Amino acid sequence: MAVAVLARWRFRRRPAPARLPLWACGAADLTVRMQYTATSFAEPLQRVFGDVLRPDTDIEVTHTAESRYMAERITYRTAVADAIEQRLYTPVVGAVAAMAELLRRAHTGSVHRYLAYGALGVLIVLVVAR
Repeated sequence: MAVAVLARWRFRRRPAPARLPLWACGAADLTVRMQYTATSFAEPLQRVFGDVLRPDTDIEVTHTAESRYMAERITYRTAVADAIEQRLYTPVVGAVAAMAELLRRAHTGSVHRYLAYGALGVLIVLVVAR
């Protein structure tokens, strides 16, 4: 019976974890340029949500002097405008600024005008509360 328990314990025991080198994309030494960046992470999401985000993409190709078929430099720029800011915040801020301009014109520094505003406010409160 003890032999059966010992044999069962021996075969059910987990082996020690093996220490192996990290996977490095097949390269011996990774440099900063080989690492995954935030831009490369977000690029698939920009493609999926391209109709909503509407990214502005600009590609510049500089050709060599020998041939126009050989590229010396390729520059790729992309920018995503904030749709909430453009469609919501900008109109709201514009409306608040227009209202503030109207209020600024109403405040001329005249004490008589301020007394008239106060009397008009009290009159409106009396009419509404009635």
